[in-house]
Amino acid sequence: MTSAEAFDFHPRNAGDQLALLIAAMRSPPLWYAMHAFVANAIRQTDDAMCVGLELVFAAMNDGIAPAGWQPFLHSLVSARPLPFGWLDRLNPLLLKAMSKPPVWQAMANGMVRALELLDSRLDTGLSIMSCAIQHNVPVHVWSTLAPATFSNLAIPTSQALRDWQLQSRLWRVLIPSQQTPVLESVIASYLAANKPSQLDVPLKEILANLPGTHPTTASLFLPLMHSRLRWLARRITHYTSQIPANGATSWRVANFLFPNNADIERFVQSNSLTLTINGFDGIADAREFLRRLKLVRNNTGGYFTGEATGSGKRARIELVKTAAARDIERRALDKLQSESDELSRVVRRLEEQRVPR
Repeated sequence: MTSAEAFDFHPRNAGDQLALLIAAMRSPPLWYAMHAFVANAIRQTDDAMCVGLELVFAAMNDGIAPAGWQPFLHSLVSARPLPFGWLDRLNPLLLKAMSKPPVWQAMANGMVRALELLDSRLDTGLSIMSCAIQHNVPVHVWSTLAPATFSNLAIPTSQALRDWQLQSRLWRVLIPSQQTPVLESVIASYLAANKPSQLDVPLKEILANLPGTHPTTASLFLPLMHSRLRWLARRITHYTSQIPANGATSWRVANFLFPNNADIERFVQSNSLTLTINGFDGIADAREFLRRLKLVRNNTGGYFTGEATGSGKRARIELVKTAAARDIERRALDKLQSESDELSRVVRRLEEQRVPR
């Protein structure tokens, strides 16, 4: 009875197994003795949350009182980590749970703990909350999942577009909701988990929704804004004073190896006008190096011109930026300065109208 194999919930016989467990619930002494073992066995399945909720809802439909299924649900979600299973199966079950306060109250804290331990908590949390938003579930019901979604999670800059879209949808709902404790927790988690360079998604939605936001709530976003402003100031300084415009940098490179695209991009976006690459065995190696460098022209073409010069150990390549590369620098600087100016105006306004709490 205590083994996972005793409760192998296969689709072909799941109905019979659920019926047997519901029958056990009708005998309080029997169910009290076994519900923790059942929960432990279900936890061994890949879709434990789905199986557990299906059992709870089957019990409710059969008229089993909360005293029968609540201890089981608590046992299921109290330990961690809890496998969530496939979201296309889980989300409808969670929506049903959110619509039944006794069920959601019994499992909400366990959901948060389980979500915090998931490697895929960004995808999972955003998917669950997005589904709740789409079905008009009240914000106070699902918003406790928001801090766990971002907790200790640095969002990669290469995150898929759909996840940026889900983030935007989440912030668009959270900001006007005026759920102060939730917003404070989400903002703290977001700041702790993400680089200032990755705050553009929440700030975009915050700035769009501020006009209708109460000053007390609006002031909650000041830490996010200050963090972004400090980062912008550092970036602007980098562009304007890193290296004199007529300066040069020098890289020593291994034979036949050339800087990767990220290295070249750093050169393009720096204030350096020329780049000298040396460390070759001879002019033939430098010319071969330059020929190979042109293979990445699709990514770097038009940014600079290059020439191999010298002889023997003094062979080198000199790259000189084109006007197109200088234009990239100017546009990047103008964009940063514009964002900084706009954000600074918002911060000053919020600090002036901040309402003591």
